[in-house]
Amino acid sequence: MMCLNMEEVDEEYEKGVDEAISEAVHCLSDELKEILTKNRACWVGRRDRLGASSTIFRELAEEDPLEFKRILRMSVGQFNELLNLIEPKI
Repeated sequence: MMCLNMEEVDEEYEKGVDEAISEAVHCLSDELKEILTKNRACWVGRRDRLGASSTIFRELAEEDPLEFKRILRMSVGQFNELLNLIEPKI
């Protein structure tokens, strides 16, 4: 049986979290790409005005960050971090 100290456990945990986030971003990116490809003509002209991230999420983030976190299960900062990772691909 291998014994790990807390530093090694923390490093393993961080590595696992990083891998999980990377995989989630990859999956979300693929799904969003597929959705946008199918609906591109309809969506492109309207997304800046009517898209969820341009309206509801932005308002929630500015006006009620706690409700934003309750609904999306992540903070505004975490959401923006994920968005920045996938934005170039969508």
